[in-house]
Amino acid sequence: MHQPATVHSRCEQSLEPLELSVSDRGPEPSDWLFHCVVPAAQWWDDIVFT
Repeated sequence: MHQPATVHSRCEQSLEPLELSVSDRGPEPSDWLFHCVVPAAQWWDDIVFT
């Protein structure tokens, strides 16, 4: 992107809104945990589900 951005999402358990700022150095420090049931190599096999 070559410019700062903010990623907007939400926690699917609590529905709490989440925002993460990203700069050219990477994302800001966070204690978030990303869990995905489908291995990354298989994400495009069914992108709607993933």
